[in-house]
Amino acid sequence: MCVLLLRGPRTPGELRSNSRRLHTFEDNRAVEEVLRELIKRKLVVQLPHPGSAPSPVHASAECGEIETAPVPRTDRPQPPRAEPSANSDLEARVAALEAEVTPLKRALDL
Repeated sequence: MCVLLLRGPRTPGELRSNSRRLHTFEDNRAVEEVLRELIKRKLVVQLPHPGSAPSPVHASAECGEIETAPVPRTDRPQPPRAEPSANSDLEARVAALEAEVTPLKRALDL
């Protein structure tokens, strides 16, 4: 309860790691058991499952009405791609360096 009041909505894994100074839970199942008991007592509420979270999020019921907006599902962002000219320039430079190094390696028997 203390962690939920101080830090806001959390997943069971986050609760387990954030509460280590207060109580050491054996695993996430132990946290979920405590959460189920707190839900029965109407002290904690389970929020709608966010699209990206691997487990449900819980919040303190003592905070009053909790606004929940549906989390839009988005695909993973694609990493920015380098411009083709930058890649081709880099590839040309690497090829030129390899051409210089190969005869040197042969001369040194490497």
